Amino acid sequence: MPKLLGLRCRECGAEYPLQATHVCEMCFGPLDAVYDYASLKKVVTRERIESGPTCCQWRSRRPS
Repeated sequence: MPKLLGLRCRECGAEYPLQATHVCEMCFGPLDAVYDYASLKKVVTRERIESGPTCCQWRSRRPS
């Protein structure tokens, strides 16, 4: 089952299939990815993220 379902216009809500495009044909608004969050929730967990690599900016220590 795909985790990325399609694209949705941020301005007017028009939906598009996955294709190489970045603006809405109706209003020229930007397109955002539409994810299957229920499916992702089964795969992505806090524990899995915490056990990942410590070498990137997303794993840096939070300021106290």
